Amino acid sequence: MSHRILLEGLIKIKKSFVAEQVMVLRSVSNELMREASIKNDSLLAHAAIIAYCLHKFLTKEHVVTSGFWLEYKMAVLSSLENSIKLIEKNNLKDYKEELDSISAHLEKLDREIGRYVQGLYTKAKVKYAADAYYYGLSLSKAAALTNADLSALQQYIGVTTQHDIDADKKGISVRLNEFKKAINYVSRVD
Repeated sequence: MSHRILLEGLIKIKKSFVAEQVMVLRSVSNELMREASIKNDSLLAHAAIIAYCLHKFLTKEHVVTSGFWLEYKMAVLSSLENSIKLIEKNNLKDYKEELDSISAHLEKLDREIGRYVQGLYTKAKVKYAADAYYYGLSLSKAAALTNADLSALQQYIGVTTQHDIDADKKGISVRLNEFKKAINYVSRVD
């Protein structure tokens, strides 16, 4: 099984994280989540959630100026480098463990210096499960894809208007064509 999209995504995540390009991280996370939804691929979804969290942390001044940040940043970079090597070797078991390690670092950082009761990582899983639902997965498949809590996902979807907005604006063929153009654009930029 080819993991080309995952490998390319991880490389983009690492490069943009090192360069602190927050909007690129956000774009990569969205791109990976769209692909994860289309393929119902939890590996892509996990990478998307990590990219989103890195994006969010980099935008928080209290995070990047904390005494903890450099230690976490170096640990995450090391795990990203290891993840890339493991995917290149098609070693999915160790790759999953490496992603779990990154997730654990991000959750710990959020607990130590986060300012909200619900952690960023938990919110990211719900947000991206909702995106997967908007892309067409069933509610239960969307929750399973990101390992989000189903009742939290239902609450989130219930209070957002995204489904109303997308339904009114564009049909599925228009959205798919836009998605294909976006993927081609991102590929050409790199």
